[in-house]
Amino acid sequence: WLREHMLSLLQLLLHLARKDVVDFSNEGRNESMADVVLFGLSILQPLITPDALQYPPLAKEFFALFGWLVESYPHKVSTMDRAMLDPLMACLHFGLQQADSEHARVSVEAIDALATYQVGAMQADGSYPLQQKHPLMLSFFLQGLLETMLFKQFDRAVLESSCDALLSLLACEQAKFTELMTQVVQSQAMAEHRQQVTDATAALLAQVHASGPAVQRAAKMQLRTHMRTFLTSVRPFLVTI
Repeated sequence: WLREHMLSLLQLLLHLARKDVVDFSNEGRNESMADVVLFGLSILQPLITPDALQYPPLAKEFFALFGWLVESYPHKVSTMDRAMLDPLMACLHFGLQQADSEHARVSVEAIDALATYQVGAMQADGSYPLQQKHPLMLSFFLQGLLETMLFKQFDRAVLESSCDALLSLLACEQAKFTELMTQVVQSQAMAEHRQQVTDATAALLAQVHASGPAVQRAAKMQLRTHMRTFLTSVRPFLVTI
């Protein structure tokens, strides 16, 4: 019965959220609605775990609601306390790894929206708002996304969304991307494979730097093409699952 009550509350919050999206007449009211949704999530948060999300109806409503929140109010999500945000982000990470393409797609799109906001709000020194309370959050997502795209079988229906998220994450955490790809190179037993990963990574980064700011749609569209080339080059000998 607990799952059914959780599901009912999530559906209510999602109904309020969708009503809020339609009503553009009062910006202050919209911000208040975001606070209502955050309050509702704070009540549910201790109960929403990766295990709870094994229940498909609950997972569907949670990912739809949290995806709306991240995409509509990334500034509020960026300043949430760690005690509340970290478990919710763990659920996004869980969704990222699911075979269900819809859950994976919504999770990746929420991650992309959060990272894209950080790119737009980035300071001259490379710092971004989320780092203040959650310094490792985007690195965590970058690692999870790369592991899925490089080493695992995944639904190609989420490839474009994954590419978009990767570009936004890379713009925030390029040093981490370089570190992770160096680890991939070093893990290869064959010299030919090490060189192939090195060359493919260098080519991808060159294209990223030439494509313009990560917040621009054109840059994300270009990366989709380059990422397909990159994955075609390295996945045949990297995929393990």
